[in-house]
Amino acid sequence: MVFDITWELGTKYREYIKSSHKQLYNTQTMTLGRIHWYIQKAETEYIKKAYKKKEEIKDGEYPYERTPFYEEVSEDEINWWLYKDNNYAELKIETEKALDHMQNLKNSLYNFMMKYPYNDTKDYPDFISKYNNFITQNIDDVDVFYNYVKWLHNNHVMAPLILWTDLWGTSRRNQRRIIIETDNIEGDMQVLMDCTERVLAVFWFYSYQHCADYPLIANLHNLNSYDSDYSIEAIDTLILVQTINFCLHEFYDYIIHLRDSLRLIIKKIDEFEIKNNRANQLLNSDTFWKRTIQNLQDAIVENQLFDFKTTIEYWHTKGNEKEKAGVDVCTQVAAFANSRGGVIIVGIGDKRPRRIVGVDDLENKMKNLSSLLNNYLSELDIVTIKPIEFSEEDSVKKQCILIIIPQTKKVISVKNDLNQPWYCYPIRSTTGLDKSNYFTIHKNKESVMQTNVNFLSDISLISGR
Repeated sequence: MVFDITWELGTKYREYIKSSHKQLYNTQTMTLGRIHWYIQKAETEYIKKAYKKKEEIKDGEYPYERTPFYEEVSEDEINWWLYKDNNYAELKIETEKALDHMQNLKNSLYNFMMKYPYNDTKDYPDFISKYNNFITQNIDDVDVFYNYVKWLHNNHVMAPLILWTDLWGTSRRNQRRIIIETDNIEGDMQVLMDCTERVLAVFWFYSYQHCADYPLIANLHNLNSYDSDYSIEAIDTLILVQTINFCLHEFYDYIIHLRDSLRLIIKKIDEFEIKNNRANQLLNSDTFWKRTIQNLQDAIVENQLFDFKTTIEYWHTKGNEKEKAGVDVCTQVAAFANSRGGVIIVGIGDKRPRRIVGVDDLENKMKNLSSLLNNYLSELDIVTIKPIEFSEEDSVKKQCILIIIPQTKKVISVKNDLNQPWYCYPIRSTTGLDKSNYFTIHKNKESVMQTNVNFLSDISLISGR
C-alpha cells in the first residue's frame, strides 16, 4: 500500500516539477544548454573516433578498443588542439575574453547564493523563477562564453573538448554527460532542454533533483495513513531548501570548472609559446649553431642527436646507385624523426679531427635535397634545411648545410623504391640506426604531444653551451 501511494504521488510530483521547468525553456536560459550541447557534441564525436568495436570479443571482455586517434589526443585535449590548430595566438585572445566574462558570472552567482532569499521563496516554481531571473540578469556574460564555445565548434567539432578535460574528474563528467546524436543544435529541442537542466542541476542522475528525496519524505510521514491527495506543499516545505542549495552549488561548481578550464588553456598556450619561441630562437640562430657545432667537433663520438657528413653520396652517383643513396639519406632523416629528433651536419668530416670541407653549389644542392626528402618520406616538409657559414683558421669562408629534423608526432616511413608500395621504419639508436616497425615506433611516440625540436636544448647541453 505504501509503495503504491508513493509511486502515485511520485508520478504526480514529477509532473509538477516538469511543469515548473517550463520557465527555463526560453532563449536566454537555454543559452546555457547550447553551451553544454557543443561541449557534449565534442565528447560524443571524440568517443566515436577514439574507440572502435573489437572484431572478436571474449567472454567478460570490454567490447571496445582504443584507436590511433586516442593515442594522438593522449588524454591531453588542450595540447592536441594547440598542435592541430596552430593559431594559438587567436585562441589565447578569445580565451582571455571568455575568461573575463566567466569570472564575472562566477562572482555574480556567488553573491546570488550568499544572499539567496530563502524566506521569500514560497515553493519550487518560485525558486525556478528566481533562478531563471538570475540567468536573464547575467545573460551578457553567458552570451560571450556561448559565442566562444560556438567559435571553437565552428573551427572543429571536437575543439570544445578543450573545456572538458581531466580537470573535471570522472564523476563530474559522468554526472553531466549527454550523448549528442544529431548534428544540428536546433534539430532536437528535447536534448537542448536536457542540457539546460543538467547545467542548472535541476536534473541529476536520471531524475529531477527536487524528486530525489521523495521516497525518504514519504516514509518519514508514514504515507500509509494518507491518501493520494497528500499535500505537495508539505513535501515542498521539507525539501525545498535542500534542493535550492544543491542546484545552486552544482551550478556554481559547473561555472568554476569552466572558468578553471579557461585558465588551464591560457597556461598551456603560454607554455606552448615559451617552448616554441625558445626552440625557434635556437633553430634560427646562426650564433647558436656555430657555437654548438664547434663544440660538437671535439666530441669523441657522435650520439643520437647529431651526425657529421663530409658530403652526401646522392649528389655524386647515378642510376640505381643514386636511388639507393637517396633512400639511405632519407632513412637517416626518418630515423632521427622517429626518435628524439636531431641534426645532420653536411660539409664537416665525421672523423676526428673534424675538418670543415664545406659544400659547393650550395643553393642547388639544398633544393635537390629538399625534393629528395619529399619524394621518399611519408610526411612532407618536416625538415628544415639551413645553410651555415664557417671561417677556417686560414680565414677562408666555407658553407655547410644543416638538416634539422624534429621529433615527429607521427611515425615517419621511407619508400624503399619510388615504384613499389612498401616502406621501412628506421629508428635512431645509441649504436647508430635500426630498422623497426610501425607499431613499435607508434607505441614509443605515445608520450610525444606534438612535433617538436626540443632536442635543441639537449644538444646545447652536450656541446657545453
